[in-house]
Amino acid sequence: MFRFLVLLILWVAPVAQAQLPIPTNKKELIEKNKEVSGKIDRAATYLDKLLSGRDDSEKINTTTFRFENTLDLAEGEDPEFNPKFSVSLHLPNLEERWKLRFTTYAEDDEERGVNKNRIDTEPEREAYGASLALFESIGKVRTSFRPRIEYDKGLQTSYLLRIRTSMHAKDFSFLPEMQFFARSDSGTGQFLAFNFSIPINDRTGLLLINEQQYTANDHFFTVSHGFRAGYRINDVMNQGLSLIYEYDNKPAYHLRRYTLSTSFYHNLYNRVLTYSITPYMQFAESRKFSLLNGVLLRATLIF
Repeated sequence: MFRFLVLLILWVAPVAQAQLPIPTNKKELIEKNKEVSGKIDRAATYLDKLLSGRDDSEKINTTTFRFENTLDLAEGEDPEFNPKFSVSLHLPNLEERWKLRFTTYAEDDEERGVNKNRIDTEPEREAYGASLALFESIGKVRTSFRPRIEYDKGLQTSYLLRIRTSMHAKDFSFLPEMQFFARSDSGTGQFLAFNFSIPINDRTGLLLINEQQYTANDHFFTVSHGFRAGYRINDVMNQGLSLIYEYDNKPAYHLRRYTLSTSFYHNLYNRVLTYSITPYMQFAESRKFSLLNGVLLRATLIF
């Protein structure tokens, strides 16, 4: 128990060390957040006007900074602590003029269901940069193309072409998606998803997951099958349950691992401070499919 408490202290310590006054109550926290967010929005608005040559004061800037701390505690393994800082840059005048949108590598990479729908116990890659996204809608098919330059142990470039649509029936929705991506350091690849969304009632939904990804440089093929159920407790709390089976082709096509997890998410202070708790049970080939218990803790501060 003492070790667990020490880990929790280490988990929240980086936030406490920020050069900001520590709020003593909810109202003060929200006011401090509005103050910092206002400065960020004004700086982004100035940059938007400078680059676009437009001054449309009616457009609201929604640039956000996110500070995220993640702690993965797995039975019999060393704790994995992963702090992360990310920026969602919004330049509405520039985006409208050139039909562009700013994004990040993390957004592109994490949106892929193979990474998003399972419990990822590996640290995320750190890369710094920005990309431009060109969006086009062809009927009900939505496409986006995102070239990007980043610095990640050297200057790298990446590209993402994303094609997706949705088809709705009486009792379910079909959500096909295809992605073609390339990176100068790791080569090309493709991602394909055939997911089904099934609403149970106003609070409960079920997602059936069928996805695959292939990277050409290492000829690595991965497949994910499973489900994810979600229950909305109220406007700020959600609970989820998922079971994901993962397969790959190294050395031959086989089951690599499967993970059963449940999660609780709380938007504690109106998109200012959020946290989630995700206990999981994982059975991996590398451990001869023996049970590994763990919990993933995440806290996010948003400006």
